[in-house]
Amino acid sequence: MIEVVNVKKSFENRELFECKNLTFEKRGLYIVKGPNGCGKTTFLKMLFGKDKEYSGRIHNLFKKNIMLPQQPYFFKGSVEYNLAVALSHEKLKTSQQVLKMFGVPIKANINQLSAGQRQLVSFLRAFYIPSDVLFLDEPDSFLDKDVKEFVYKLIEDEAQKRCIIVVTHHQGAALKGNVIRFENGQIIKEGELYK
Repeated sequence: MIEVVNVKKSFENRELFECKNLTFEKRGLYIVKGPNGCGKTTFLKMLFGKDKEYSGRIHNLFKKNIMLPQQPYFFKGSVEYNLAVALSHEKLKTSQQVLKMFGVPIKANINQLSAGQRQLVSFLRAFYIPSDVLFLDEPDSFLDKDVKEFVYKLIEDEAQKRCIIVVTHHQGAALKGNVIRFENGQIIKEGELYK
């Protein structure tokens, strides 16, 4: 579980946003939405523990946290190598089957892939690492419609077993879950009034 209490984030003496009270449960899908530049990625980094420059309290009780950033790191070498460094043998095989389904060559050098193909590789690598909570910063970037639908289904199914927090800039993203919205400098759970 993650508890957020009276959190304010400022930048150069300007308040970016505040979140009075928010809880992320052990299981469930949380979709963070809002206009460009409102601080969604910053908030995700705060929840993850990468950004500690704020007032208030964020209490993350999850033991194993995994984050897929907007610009993931890749090792030099093949697609297979980039997956194998992080995944168990079983999850590596599962990832390879997904990539084969979408025509991504496993033995190809990671730098030879398109942006969408690299995005799928980085998503699978983060997704299949066992964790209590998974933070995804725009996991659907560059993905075509079929791949996006497949990824959304994986995320929704997996959210029955663990907490997944997704930042998306696509207001029309077809994910179904708890919507956390940035509104006039406030972060609120959709359907709840300001607390």
